[in-house]
Amino acid sequence: MEHKTKPKVLMYYAFEDMVGGPLVYLRSIMNSELKDKFEFVACFQNAAPGGWDGKLYKRMVEQIRREKPDIVHVHGLQSEGMYGVMAARKAGCKHIVTTVHGFAFDAQRPHSIKYMLYRYFVEPWTLRKSKAVYCVCKYASDRPIMKKHAGKNSVGYIHNAVPDMIATRDRATVRGEYGIADDEVVFVIAGRVAQAKGFDLLAEAVKLLEQTHERFRLMVVGDGDYTEAFSAQVSAQIEAGRVILVGKTDRVADYLAACDVFVLPSFHENLPIALLEAGKMGLPCVASAVGGVPEAVLDGQTGFLITERDAARYAACMARFIDDPALLRTMGAAMKADVDERFSMKTMCQKIEELYVDGLAL
Repeated sequence: MEHKTKPKVLMYYAFEDMVGGPLVYLRSIMNSELKDKFEFVACFQNAAPGGWDGKLYKRMVEQIRREKPDIVHVHGLQSEGMYGVMAARKAGCKHIVTTVHGFAFDAQRPHSIKYMLYRYFVEPWTLRKSKAVYCVCKYASDRPIMKKHAGKNSVGYIHNAVPDMIATRDRATVRGEYGIADDEVVFVIAGRVAQAKGFDLLAEAVKLLEQTHERFRLMVVGDGDYTEAFSAQVSAQIEAGRVILVGKTDRVADYLAACDVFVLPSFHENLPIALLEAGKMGLPCVASAVGGVPEAVLDGQTGFLITERDAARYAACMARFIDDPALLRTMGAAMKADVDERFSMKTMCQKIEELYVDGLAL
C-alpha cells in the first residue's frame, strides 16, 4: 500500500522569542491535534527590517524553498506579513494563509509616516496577495480595511483559543514566594509590557485603589519596551511589594493560578490570548471595551468592561472584587465555563483544518 506523507504547513512569524499572543497561538496550533494530519515546520525572520531588506527577503525565500511546504501560514501583518507573503509567493507556494492578529497602524500616531505606510501600502498589499485571510475576532473581520483589501480572500474570523493551562507549582507556593497572604486579592496583567496596553492608566488605578484598600497586589507577568517607564511610575509600590514584576517566563500558568483577577486596560486589541489564558484559569476580568475584547468578556457576568479611559473606573471595578469575594468566585467560574465552551481548541482546529484542506484542493 502506497504511503502518503502528511501535507506540510510552514508557520511563518517574526521572532521565535517574541513575547505575545501570536507566538503562543502559532505554537498552540503546531502542538494541537492537527499535528496528526499535517507536518508543521516553523520559519522565523528573526530580524526587523525597518524598510526594504533584500538580503532578508532572499534568505526567507531560500528557507521556504528548502522546506517545500504545501501551505505557508503567515501570522500577522506588519512587515513580517509582507515579507512572509512575498517570500512564499516567490518560493512557489500556491496556498498562503494569513492570520490577522492586529493591524500595525493602530499602534502608530495617526498620519505619521509609519501609519500611512502600514495603513495604505504594507497591510493592504499583504491582504490582497494572500490566498486566504482570516481574523481572530469578528471585530477585526468587519473593519473596512478587511472588506476593501481582503475581499473574496477573506474567510471571516476564527476565534482565538488556548489549550488547557497546567500549573507546575500550586497557588500557595507561588504566593508564598512573594509573601502574599491568603486573603489578599491579586490582580494580574500578562504579556507584552507596552504603553498601548494601558500601563499608565493601570499605574494610576493602583495608586487610587491603595488609598481605600490594603489587601491587594498587582502582578505583572512579561516584559517589553515599556517596563522601565512603568517601573518608574510605580517605584514606591514596587518597593513596598504592592506591585510585583515577574518578568518574562514560560510558566505563565503558575502565576495565573496564584492570582485572582485579570486586568487589561489596553488602547486597542483584537482577541488577546492572555485574556483567554486567564479565563481558562478561572480569573474574571476588568478590561477596556475595545476591539474583540467584548466578544470574550460578558460585562457584569464574567467581568467588567470599561468604555472610558478613566483610572477611577478601573479602581472602582477592581475594588468590587476586593470587597466581595463571592462575586469574585462566581464571575471566575462563569469566565472559565464560557472560555471552555466558546473558545475551545477543538473548534478552532476544526476550522483551521477546513481552511487547509480547502486550499489543498484548489
